[in-house]
Amino acid sequence: MPSMKCRDYMARYLYKMNINTIKPYENSSLLAKTYFGYKGDCPITEDLEKRILIIPGYYRLGDNDISKVAQSINAGFKEYNLKNDQ
Repeated sequence: MPSMKCRDYMARYLYKMNINTIKPYENSSLLAKTYFGYKGDCPITEDLEKRILIIPGYYRLGDNDISKVAQSINAGFKEYNLKNDQ
């Protein structure tokens, strides 16, 4: 995702469409600082962890499910862009 704001918007949008998402690395650097003495010397990683959103991608997804996910992502980006271009 281009930003954390966009990622969070898309996660909410997809949730409303009954599509679950995951933000798996959202607090990785905080946990690394707390438990492993990480000093904040990986700014690219810290940026990426705030923008990653995992969508459904398991092997049992049918064609209709894949189409629903793809169409929902496109519609969500379109709505996000309309709301944020103003």
